[in-house]
Amino acid sequence: GLAITFIGLPLLALTMIGWVHAARLERQRIRLFLGERIADPYRPLPAGSLFQRMRKMGRDPAVWRDLAYELLLFPIGLAEFVVTVVLFSIPLAALVAAFTYRSGDVVD
Repeated sequence: GLAITFIGLPLLALTMIGWVHAARLERQRIRLFLGERIADPYRPLPAGSLFQRMRKMGRDPAVWRDLAYELLLFPIGLAEFVVTVVLFSIPLAALVAAFTYRSGDVVD
């Protein structure tokens, strides 16, 4: 019963920190590629204990918007990856087939 407390909450905290860093990385990429600076939308964290800081971070709406953006970005990135792999593998397979084809070897 305590697994949620001792495993789930720290895992949620680490995941939350991970998606905030991923969103910051996306903002840096936009600044690098497009030249647009996106301001840091997060509320300042208190100087208290780790629990107080994580609690404040969990109540920040910008953190949850980051999660929604990352959840939207994942399927789009996955679809782009699949399209890219297919578009590269079909010509590669045709090229390999052209070199491995033997006109006289027909298998019945």
